[in-house]
Amino acid sequence: MLIGAIIGLVTAGPLSDWASMKLTTQNRGIREPEMRLIAMIPYVFIMIIGNVITAVGYEKSWSWQVWSSHIEPLRLLVVLKYSF
Repeated sequence: MLIGAIIGLVTAGPLSDWASMKLTTQNRGIREPEMRLIAMIPYVFIMIIGNVITAVGYEKSWSWQVWSSHIEPLRLLVVLKYSF
């Protein structure tokens, strides 16, 4: 969980700010809230991958160690991204 938390904290603000600044310059200095949506695209893919792995794990009856070491850091990254 710590790795996912660190990645989420490092990328949550800077990635969103960079994307919105880039789009603001293209929009002649007008900033709109929707410009931050582009920064969420990587996290959507991470969440989809986590959901697929979770579904496969339930289907194959994987043990809980798989969830705690591989899936939860991905989900924590997404939760931290949307909470700040």
